[in-house]
Amino acid sequence: MFFLARSFSLSGTLFPQGSAYSAIMDRRDHTGRQNLCGVHVQTALYTTSIVAIIISLAAIALGILLTLHSDWHEFLPLYKQHLAYLRRANPQEYWLIYKIVAISWTVTHFIHGITVGMTIAGAVSTRPRLLIPQFLMLILLTGVYIFSFSALLILTFTRPRHLFFSVSFIIIFAFFACANLVVLVVFFRFLSDKAEALREILANTKSVHFKESTNS
Repeated sequence: MFFLARSFSLSGTLFPQGSAYSAIMDRRDHTGRQNLCGVHVQTALYTTSIVAIIISLAAIALGILLTLHSDWHEFLPLYKQHLAYLRRANPQEYWLIYKIVAISWTVTHFIHGITVGMTIAGAVSTRPRLLIPQFLMLILLTGVYIFSFSALLILTFTRPRHLFFSVSFIIIFAFFACANLVVLVVFFRFLSDKAEALREILANTKSVHFKESTNS
């Protein structure tokens, strides 16, 4: 938490109002990109990153538990209404697919947790490229959630019993993934402009030093 709090104050400490950095950002009409729903985009990114780490840890724990205790999923309404028929039809193929899905779920959220760390590192070091891995992972997760939601929605309306628990579970994960994706896209634009401004300041500083050395 100290690390995050320290990073919050860096922008104000290193680049105060009236500095060359602020002047360049103002020229770029950058003010609108700094806020998201009234919250500074950097604060929004750190908040969603913390939530993403918590969700990833919960998803990893759930995946490990369902992998080690495969009989637990038999209590789910989805299993009782649909998956039980598939299991009786072809048990070997069912358990193979089940293990693949459970392990893929766990590994995917583990990788996503790593990409969240890369995003935080990119925000602190002003390297927009470090945000790209999480961007790709969020697109993948959002696509999986949308597909799962559509499939469950079709099953819900074609069967006499509804799958509200499974649908709600997917909606919760999809909501946080979409929110994280939106914040990440806005912050990527903000960080790209910030990196470009820093490069421009560095170039101007080198030019000034070169002129001073030439004149002397």
